[in-house]
Amino acid sequence: MGRRRISSRSGPWIQIRYSLECGTSWARMWGADVDDRVEIRASGRDDSLHVAQVTSRDEADTYVHTSMSVVSPGMSVKACFFPTAGGGKECFETRTDKAVYAP
Repeated sequence: MGRRRISSRSGPWIQIRYSLECGTSWARMWGADVDDRVEIRASGRDDSLHVAQVTSRDEADTYVHTSMSVVSPGMSVKACFFPTAGGGKECFETRTDKAVYAP
């Protein structure tokens, strides 16, 4: 539900999070390398796209978050991982009601 190990090669985790209270969704990434990035796109009225990139070793050792997108229950949300080491982007999609709930 909303969390996936994206790349067996490098091992980062990508999680799509959802707050019913705020009506928002975002992605967070951990276990990544410097310059890896994650994008989240929420379908809907503004088809929002937000990006987060690991810019330092300190960030690589913790969570990196995208900005929040305004969403509604059941909306489709897609996260894509772009590894700096190559290999192409890897994506997964879920609905906000299937994402990891964050109170």
